[in-house]
Amino acid sequence: MKISIPRSSLLTMLVIVALAAAVPFAVVEFMKTGEFYLLSHRFADETVVPHPTWEDFLRLAFDEIRFCGATSVQVMRRMRGDD
Repeated sequence: MKISIPRSSLLTMLVIVALAAAVPFAVVEFMKTGEFYLLSHRFADETVVPHPTWEDFLRLAFDEIRFCGATSVQVMRRMRGDD
């Protein structure tokens, strides 16, 4: 016998499990600070999302050109600056 669960139901169950796991943490944080942690300004202030700098993008671009053009004499000559 094969049991099939629709993806939407599986996703709903995963969300419910994740929220149920977060509830004790949220209750403890509320008791300590008096603020609901997920909606407080502290959550947004403490969240740091690293983002690449311009130098990171340039390094990636040149690495990709070097990798993809490694077999091309013309590409390697241009990368070295031999015009």
